[in-house]
Amino acid sequence: SGRLKQDVVDGVILMYNANEAAQENEVVLWYEHFVQRCGISDFKCMIFAVNFDANSSETLLPDKRLSGCAFNSISVKNDEGSLRAIRANFASFIDQIVKESD
Repeated sequence: SGRLKQDVVDGVILMYNANEAAQENEVVLWYEHFVQRCGISDFKCMIFAVNFDANSSETLLPDKRLSGCAFNSISVKNDEGSLRAIRANFASFIDQIVKESD
């Protein structure tokens, strides 16, 4: 059928350019198609919003429809502490998926 099946997908990672308004809208469509429509639990979805504007200090927040997913805002000017937190969140996400799949 060309659709993802919940029993063969362990997790979904979505990444988008947060500086492009169109991509902020598209990530919701990707979520609806690859997560919701396929019956994949929100906790098995991680979203990365990448901010390429080095001059921006804006905190990126997910669309309210994505609130059940793990959300990470990445800036090109992130300090090492922020990057460590993102790595830890990603590792935790992967551990959770692996445990759920066993």
